[in-house]
Amino acid sequence: MMLSLECAVYFWLGWVAWLLALAGACFGEYIWRVPEPPGAYLFEALVMMLSWVITLAAADHTVISYYRTTWHMLFRQTVAPLVLESKLVDRIRQELTRIPLLRPLRPPPSSDIRGQLMTVALWWQAVTAPEESGVWRRYGEWLVDVLGGYLPLVVGVIVLMAWPERRGLATASLLGAVAMAVLGYSLIRLAGRRQAVLDYFQAWLVKRDEAEEKTRNT
Repeated sequence: MMLSLECAVYFWLGWVAWLLALAGACFGEYIWRVPEPPGAYLFEALVMMLSWVITLAAADHTVISYYRTTWHMLFRQTVAPLVLESKLVDRIRQELTRIPLLRPLRPPPSSDIRGQLMTVALWWQAVTAPEESGVWRRYGEWLVDVLGGYLPLVVGVIVLMAWPERRGLATASLLGAVAMAVLGYSLIRLAGRRQAVLDYFQAWLVKRDEAEEKTRNT
């Protein structure tokens, strides 16, 4: 699958985050398993040698899966009109003011269609979920990103400052690995959804132009 430049950036940043997650997990696990090195590290070495293949295969599968799901919802489940709703971004911003964890992450007011499509890709659950859905159904993905991604990073820094020893470093590394795994997944998910949204509306514009051209020629 071909990704546009901006979506490719999200994809490869997510892949790098997953590489860092594996490296951090192997390092933290090794320190806790072998408190007094040197010690055998065959398993950790094997995982690190295969890490780029493992993460690339997982990233490729993930981005294609989200692309297909998003395209199907746009094409088959009449989600496209919701995407273009003029009050969509304002409604999301208003809802997020009532969720303290997500309030700082509110999308900016949309000034053009491209900005709105970016907001749609970022807040896909909120766009596609029924309006009567609960907070978790509409914003669960972002809550996971905050609690499983940003929060472990902050806690990891605190642990590293408060426990500047070998096992403190290992614990901070494991927390960082969790954060990188979650945030990398979020970036790759965004790449798939963003590409699907862009492709769908690009195809829609082409069909519209072809229809207008045909009308003018008849």
